[in-house]
Amino acid sequence: MNSGQQCVDPELRNRLFTEIMHTGLNTDSVTIPPELLEHANACPVCSSEYQEWVEKAEVGRILSRAREMIREAAQWDPTVQRRETNGRRFYFKAVRGASVGTLVTTDAEDKIITADEGSLDDFLRLQ
Repeated sequence: MNSGQQCVDPELRNRLFTEIMHTGLNTDSVTIPPELLEHANACPVCSSEYQEWVEKAEVGRILSRAREMIREAAQWDPTVQRRETNGRRFYFKAVRGASVGTLVTTDAEDKIITADEGSLDDFLRLQ
């Protein structure tokens, strides 16, 4: 958060934020064009907020995947593994290779409690 400071170029700030959110929500990593990265490094306001924006985009991507996994599991999609115990449901779907993916914990009505990236082993240890 900035303390009343203004960005040195509000147009580049908007483009930077949009690019972070677009690539962060829609791909596995945030990629920024050199011009925008240069601005992020030079502007004290944007450089102080850059990492927070990246983290928000990553959280949004994981939550979006979690919601999609729950829909797929409800349709018995074989790519989504599912377990239930003590009123909680656990879901896992590989997204990178055979053993790394998205882990989701929900209540019995599929309201998301946690969503994160993890391994198949992590999924099997959930209780």
